[in-house]
Amino acid sequence: MPEIEWFADLLKETLSGVGFFVDYVQLHFNLNPLLNIYTPVVVAINGATWTSGDPDFPNALIGQIRKAVARVAIEPGNCVAIHFRDKSIVSFSTRRDDEHAETFTLFTTAGVYEE
Repeated sequence: MPEIEWFADLLKETLSGVGFFVDYVQLHFNLNPLLNIYTPVVVAINGATWTSGDPDFPNALIGQIRKAVARVAIEPGNCVAIHFRDKSIVSFSTRRDDEHAETFTLFTTAGVYEE
């Protein structure tokens, strides 16, 4: 189960870059921390949501660049949600299944955390 202190470095950063790969999405927070997400990602802005695979999902996620992180919330066994100061949210599932043996890898100055 992910621990909230793993994500502490995000609280002093802004999202500075996004990478789209075949099997995952990568979020850069001023180059470090770096978060690889291997499960579907959801972007929520003003009541609208976009999920990995939706045609407008890439634009919604790229639109989060330069936004400052306000807090990170963890629902044990369910998801991690990154809340930005403008009230938008990027979240992803931490539930493992046959398709997703790993759900994320987080690289920080304190170490590497995987779930």
